[in-house]
Amino acid sequence: MARYAGFRPEVQGLRFVAVLLVVLYHVFLGRVSGGVDVFLLISAFFLTLSCVRKLVSSRPLAVGRYWLHALERLLSPAADGVAAGAAA
Repeated sequence: MARYAGFRPEVQGLRFVAVLLVVLYHVFLGRVSGGVDVFLLISAFFLTLSCVRKLVSSRPLAVGRYWLHALERLLSPAADGVAAGAAA
């Protein structure tokens, strides 16, 4: 499987729909929308693509390393969010 590292208009379109859903529902209806679901779908798409590439190239999935890396990336923004919420 060839590595694709270019602009993905279909993914950008999905991101636009997700943002639009969130804005429309929050601003005009005062509710939560399916926009977050669209973002989760996009994440699952990229995660699946990564796993398939690794399996096709006979590389180990290294799930533990993946989750540790994700935790390291998300810990700082999560702490900032909690701190900002506590300060409000």
